[in-house]
Amino acid sequence: MIKRFLVIAVMVILPCFASAVSAAPHRVEVAGQWLELSQVGLAQELRSDYYLGGFYLAPGLNDIRAASAVAPVRMSFIVLTNRMSAREFQRHWKERIALNNARNEWQPHGESILRFAGAVKDTLQRGDRVDIDKFKNTVRVLLNGSELLTFDDNGFFALLLNCWLGENPPTQAFRRAMNGEIAATDRQLWLADWQQLQPTQRELVSLRKELAVVASVEKPVAKTEPKVAVNTPSKPVSKPVSKPVAKPEPTVAPKVEATVASAEVVVAQREPETKPAPVAEPQAAPSFADQVAEQAASNLASAMNDSAPAQAETIELDTDLLLGEYKRTVLTHIRRHLEYPSRAWRLGLTGEGVIRIQVASDGSVSGAEIVESTGQKLLDRSMNEMVERAMPLPKPESGMPAFTLDIPVAFAR
Repeated sequence: MIKRFLVIAVMVILPCFASAVSAAPHRVEVAGQWLELSQVGLAQELRSDYYLGGFYLAPGLNDIRAASAVAPVRMSFIVLTNRMSAREFQRHWKERIALNNARNEWQPHGESILRFAGAVKDTLQRGDRVDIDKFKNTVRVLLNGSELLTFDDNGFFALLLNCWLGENPPTQAFRRAMNGEIAATDRQLWLADWQQLQPTQRELVSLRKELAVVASVEKPVAKTEPKVAVNTPSKPVSKPVSKPVAKPEPTVAPKVEATVASAEVVVAQREPETKPAPVAEPQAAPSFADQVAEQAASNLASAMNDSAPAQAETIELDTDLLLGEYKRTVLTHIRRHLEYPSRAWRLGLTGEGVIRIQVASDGSVSGAEIVESTGQKLLDRSMNEMVERAMPLPKPESGMPAFTLDIPVAFAR
């Protein structure tokens, strides 16, 4: 009898425990407005499932760009990989921002980029959910339903949207899905996963640290004492921009992982695209890696209180943003060299494929392979020739890590 009672008790308690962390709903409330899950898609990296992305819009709306200008919206993703470190989260979003937005578009939002990328300090696990709300000029970031960060920046949300809808999304299939171009069977499958996947219940380090940082920021701002700029590399305001960096304590720079990015589908014989903003050479600094490491580890108080010139310099030196910008430059350069084989054109051959290149730290291509065939030998050969004709690649900044780049190609008549 006692054993039976214990079993019944456990069966009653466990569902209650699980419900404390609810699965992603199809309907949410943001700033007093009910939103519905409008689009859902599967993002992959290196052909492995990475996360499910979703857009929540007000009923009757289906274009998130237009909707975000007139009503609250939500951009969410649920982790599918077993592990996504906080560093990987930072890298993914900062690179994607630079890959899909020109420097003159993302640089004015440098403070918001650093705050957003640094908001998640936990290693994310399968089922964890990140929500990004936009209402009026406000952006709010939540992890598993707990608020991490809120700030005002009207243009920042558009940068994030471009990460999924711009030239270089995680995959082309993902972008099509987020634009509503998705098979009904895939949509039903992903909607089921969206509803069923649940985060692991645990204490959120991100939330605890964020509260501590916010407290430390509010206090010095009210007093306006010199102590506010604890981590500020620049000298007092009386000497504006003479030498913004004042010999910081050297720190060990984190080892930057090799990364992968998928690109805008290269379409043969299409009109030339507008060149992106050229990669600006970083300002000469005695310790490039040390400054990058210091910025990656700096807290929210430093990001909010540093002077504008020092902030702009730090953003320019961020390795993830620089790498994303260089990848953007490489993709634009390679795309110009795609040619539709005349014989394939006469025969009416069409197809889509993906060629992957390995780029060394000096900008040389150490390898290229077709990871997704077009199904036509002539077209596959043209993808390889495109890469060969594009050599040499534009020279990268000193200290740039090696990386892997996927280049989707479409041969369409």
